[in-house]
Amino acid sequence: MVRTWADEMADCRKVVDPLLEELRDEIAPDLKWGFVPELGFEFDAVALELTRETGRSRVFVTFEAWVNAASDPSDMRDRLRHLAKKLGTGKNIVYAITSTGVIEKPPRVSIQQLLDEAAGIEADVETERFRKSLKASR
Repeated sequence: MVRTWADEMADCRKVVDPLLEELRDEIAPDLKWGFVPELGFEFDAVALELTRETGRSRVFVTFEAWVNAASDPSDMRDRLRHLAKKLGTGKNIVYAITSTGVIEKPPRVSIQQLLDEAAGIEADVETERFRKSLKASR
């Protein structure tokens, strides 16, 4: 079976939408979000736009981040909470949520550079997992 970008976005939404709904109820009644499908064809992350009355930010979520959050959403919830609180603080920042944390960059940094950094982080995580599995099999 071939998976399309729409499948990937749907999988991410199943994880992220409920978490953002929780945060809207908990800390930010003015929180809104929308996914940006056209960026999905160009990059290896799902893009969404978080908006509050006081600000707006583009947020990229890596595949590894939402896959991890599907089984344990606590880290993703914390990262989204952090971003929701920062919206409208006067800083125009672009974010990438990875399996290990959040990358914050000013908007003058290209999306490609931001996502290259995120991909490097995810590659390092996978490399470390592979090393550990090799050591364990000895």
